[in-house]
Amino acid sequence: MMDEIINKVDQKNLLVFDLSEYFPKSKIASFDISQFLVEGLLLREKDFRGHCKAFDWSIFQDHHLCICCSTDAILPAWANLLITKYAGVYAKSVTIGSKQSFLSLYYQKLLNELDLEMYNGERVIIKGCSNVPVPEQAYVEATRLLSGIVKRLSYGEACSQVPL
Repeated sequence: MMDEIINKVDQKNLLVFDLSEYFPKSKIASFDISQFLVEGLLLREKDFRGHCKAFDWSIFQDHHLCICCSTDAILPAWANLLITKYAGVYAKSVTIGSKQSFLSLYYQKLLNELDLEMYNGERVIIKGCSNVPVPEQAYVEATRLLSGIVKRLSYGEACSQVPL
């Protein structure tokens, strides 16, 4: 006679908080400002403005655009603003920095605007595995926000969770 297998994970009544569900649906693109600089290092205002005006910014239609510079050029603040003026007409958002820094800002804003009431007093697991690059900072912020309202918080998967 075989004993019945009992799924103890199902019996725990865990709510899963999956950050990958909130990953941006729009593409995230980078624009390297150094391509508009002389030898990638020197900004000549007239040339820079000409490049900005001539560039086809529509390629960033509905994208989240990250402005970066792959060289050690020292840029005036207005350079990023001028690019934003042109690209912002098409892009869903424009930020300065890497895709990783964009994602950290994106999740910070999203999590602080999210209604977490359904997790109040519940056992919650912050899902660890993801097929999209959720930044570690998003997990930190989710933990901070959920810690104050949940009964018990864990990280990982239901079958191998780490209590926090």
